[in-house]
Amino acid sequence: MVLRVDGLYFDKLSDRHLRAFAWPVRLVLRGLRAVFGQKGLAADLANFISGNWSGFTRMLFADHIVYQSAYSREVYARYFRWKPSSVVVNGEQYQGGERVPVAAVDDPIRVVTVFDSWRPSKRMGETIEFVRWANEVKGVPLAFTLLGYTGRFSADTPSETREIVEGSRYIEALPPFASFDGAVGEVLQRADLYLTFSHRDACPNVVIESMARGLPVVAIDSGGMADIVGDAGILLPANDDGSYFTAARYDGGFPPIAFEEVLQAVQAVAGNQSQFRAKVRQRFETDLDLALVADRYLKVLESVSK
Repeated sequence: MVLRVDGLYFDKLSDRHLRAFAWPVRLVLRGLRAVFGQKGLAADLANFISGNWSGFTRMLFADHIVYQSAYSREVYARYFRWKPSSVVVNGEQYQGGERVPVAAVDDPIRVVTVFDSWRPSKRMGETIEFVRWANEVKGVPLAFTLLGYTGRFSADTPSETREIVEGSRYIEALPPFASFDGAVGEVLQRADLYLTFSHRDACPNVVIESMARGLPVVAIDSGGMADIVGDAGILLPANDDGSYFTAARYDGGFPPIAFEEVLQAVQAVAGNQSQFRAKVRQRFETDLDLALVADRYLKVLESVSK
């Protein structure tokens, strides 16, 4: 049996995480936390109960594991280092244009991201605050589109974030969508770049889908982002402390983001569209095209069956 996996849960055992459990389990976990802390054995058990158990069960019976990024394999190594494995990054069919004309000097930079309603690790509040800061503090016009906006935000998002989204002339919020075709695909192809501050995402498929429409990426070098983006954009330091357990589903408090560096990256990518879009296309020709991905899976299956 060959099993394909992406990421797993590694939340620290915070008070908010504890509240996700029924009271008898919560009592046991609280006791373990008092002994082992938020990032030790208690966190292992809490994440196992709150989601990891199903994947772990399948992995125990698998003969070979296919991880969706090198980072995915890294986080599973805590528990399954002994399992034979391969890394095969997800792919898509390239649909981007050949060339996008350079915008006029006074045109805004067209930035897009896909909205996430519940995961703090997607860092929606910080992304929106960066756009506000660039426009209102630095005077750099960004035309920002949120795809799949619901109006709901995760824990620790500042209360004024919704007002910024719904009251700013430089932000367009489009409703939830079922596919990246049609109007959503057109928005992506008109944009200059995709922006994300996502923290420790094993394989963010929205990034692949956006790149498939020709978009270069500005992101934090966290999780599996480097496996996808490569040089088809700019990845900024994650400033991660390297702790295995961290904020993810329940808590904020992520490593700081240097907005000045992000803005410089956004301007560099927007000002060199032809160069970066050529690199996006090359990423699909050498790594991300569906035919290449399928061939890698075939080779894994052949190697396991021998």
